[in-house]
Amino acid sequence: MSWRENALLEEREKNNKLKNGMRNLFCNKKCVTLQQHITFITMERDVNIMLATYGKYFPETSLPQVREIFEHMDDSQAATLACIQFKDPITSLIISILAGTLGVDRFYLEQIGIGIAKLLTCGGLGVWALIDLFLIMDATRQQNLQKLMSII
Repeated sequence: MSWRENALLEEREKNNKLKNGMRNLFCNKKCVTLQQHITFITMERDVNIMLATYGKYFPETSLPQVREIFEHMDDSQAATLACIQFKDPITSLIISILAGTLGVDRFYLEQIGIGIAKLLTCGGLGVWALIDLFLIMDATRQQNLQKLMSII
């Protein structure tokens, strides 16, 4: 290789390094912006996943409030949320259908006083048990919302 070809190769390498440096600078700015955007999308997707997972446990009217709680939740609160066992409204309805006159549905919701009262009155002679068939799922969701509020 002649000295001229060597000089051309060196000049090409310098130009490539300069172009790569400019490209890297531009890419770094783009990457930071892209990373922030991806972080926002990931966080939004995580909130949506959490709402899809836990949404059935809360009243529908409070879902915007629950979304806001999930958005502002830090890692320790998210770990606590994963450990909390929310009561399933469908389970409480099934318990109410099968043993509502004995107050078992209220014992399930940890409402001991109301459970004892239902037990002693045989579900208010059946009237209270019948009314609870319609109210028990919302009572379960309200209790779950109170549990969520207690961890924030």
